Amino acid sequence: CNYNLQFAFLLRRVANTTTGFWPLLSVFSVFGGGVFLATCLLDLLPDARESLRKLEEMQQITYHYPVMEIFVAVGFLLVLSTEQVTMFIREMEWHSSADMDHLITGYHNRDESNPELTGFHSEYESQINQQSLTQSQSKIRVILLVMALSLHAVFEGLSLGLVGGMNEIMQIFFALLLHKTVIGFSLGVRLVQSALSPTVAFIWSTVFAAQILVGGFGGIAILDFVSRGSPLIAGKVSFIAQAVACGTFLYITCFEILPREFHQHQLRIAKLFSLVTGFTLIAVLIALFPNG
Repeated sequence: CNYNLQFAFLLRRVANTTTGFWPLLSVFSVFGGGVFLATCLLDLLPDARESLRKLEEMQQITYHYPVMEIFVAVGFLLVLSTEQVTMFIREMEWHSSADMDHLITGYHNRDESNPELTGFHSEYESQINQQSLTQSQSKIRVILLVMALSLHAVFEGLSLGLVGGMNEIMQIFFALLLHKTVIGFSLGVRLVQSALSPTVAFIWSTVFAAQILVGGFGGIAILDFVSRGSPLIAGKVSFIAQAVACGTFLYITCFEILPREFHQHQLRIAKLFSLVTGFTLIAVLIALFPNG
């Protein structure tokens, strides 16, 4: 993933030095949106459904209530709530800071002496605050995206760690390699487009890249520790985590990536084609490697 991140930063550097290259970076971002949408609907959602089916077999019951959909909604609302509460706190801090600045600098006196200049100053401050809020929102969403991707990667690593045959291990390994290369590139583009510094972006990409190893080598032990040796508890933890991660993917794809990129009028058809290409690529990989 770190190589993908370096390539994404190279794209941004070219975009900063080449006129008209930013719309092309936006096309890559929409490609990532297609990848994340396919991962949500074709990978995470079926995994959560399969985990629920195994739970029903262990408990010898059938859930008629939409349990899986509830936890997908929990993941969706969790991202929304985290984002809105954080934004509310930031707005309150800015309002308090602005009020204090007005008292110290005698802002109201300047109001009376030059209202036009003051109005321009207030509008400029408002624009700066709004831009800062948008950057904070983007940071929150991309960090939650990394966390959801990392959680998904842990369970994919678990699937690798649970396989015994060498042929099956190699098949799943190469499937994960292809899958994570595509997702890693898409994540790299998102990290580059966010307001995160290169160092922080590198740290988060490293966290994501390490989760396959965590799942493969330590995931089984971690899951056994959390479940205290109970297969039923382990199944519940796995199901809830996968369903919540699916809701997180759904929110970030539909409320962050796609609206932001399609709101810009450049290269609309190219973006649509890029979205379909990203979705189709993951769909083909899942069809070729159903166990990976």
